[in-house]
Amino acid sequence: MSSSVGAGAANDYGNRPVVPGTPVDTAGYHEQTTATETLVHGETYTSEWRAFLPADVVITAADHLVVNGVTCEVIGPPHHAYNPRLRHDSHVEVHLRVVQG
Repeated sequence: MSSSVGAGAANDYGNRPVVPGTPVDTAGYHEQTTATETLVHGETYTSEWRAFLPADVVITAADHLVVNGVTCEVIGPPHHAYNPRLRHDSHVEVHLRVVQG
């Protein structure tokens, strides 16, 4: 998993260029949720995944995960799954979209 952070001077819209952060290794489980194949003026394949990570992982919508050599971007904010029986977060669920690989 690697974070992407804004660094450098902001552009006319106030956005900072995104640069790769420091990669962090973590354990987790992932599963494919959707796959699409579009054959319009060329071939396009897309897939989305869901990753289940340890509760103490710090991840944001600006992060990327590399899973088995495939780079995925985080879609939306991560979901911290709360376990009422244990009275703390049990894991973090993250929706991903394949961007390279």
